[in-house]
Formats: sequence, structure tokens, C-alpha cells
Amino acid sequence: MSDKFCTFDKYGRTTGTPCIRICQLDEKAGICVGCYRNTDEIEHWSEYTDEQKEQIMIAIDIRKELLCDEVGQS
Repeated sequence: MSDKFCTFDKYGRTTGTPCIRICQLDEKAGICVGCYRNTDEIEHWSEYTDEQKEQIMIAIDIRKELLCDEVGQS
């Protein structure tokens, strides 16, 4: 995909959504293993303000680190 059709946020993800089309819910953690959002965040993403989305993006990065640490310790 060309950059002229897709913009990226400061995390290198597309600004439209953090979805990477690997949609599988981790039932233990209650989040998607692709985008690291919970079901409420996925369902209401289009309703959030830019500020709310930014906070969720920060939470996603934290969740990803925590889950990767858990997997590494298993």
C-alpha cells in the first residue's frame, strides 16, 4: 500500500485503527491477539475521540509488553 493512501501514527500503525487483521480473542486475557484491544475498545473504536484513541494506543503497547513477558516466562 502506498503511503499516499495510508497515514501512520507515531507508533508506525495506520491511523484508522490498530487492527492488523489477525482477529482472535484470547479468552484468558480478554483481548484480541492481533491488535491487543478488548471487545469494548474494538466495538466502540469509531466512536472514540482522537484523545481516547491515543490513550488506548498507549494501553495497547503496555498490554503487548505484558503479554509478551508472560509468554516468555511460560
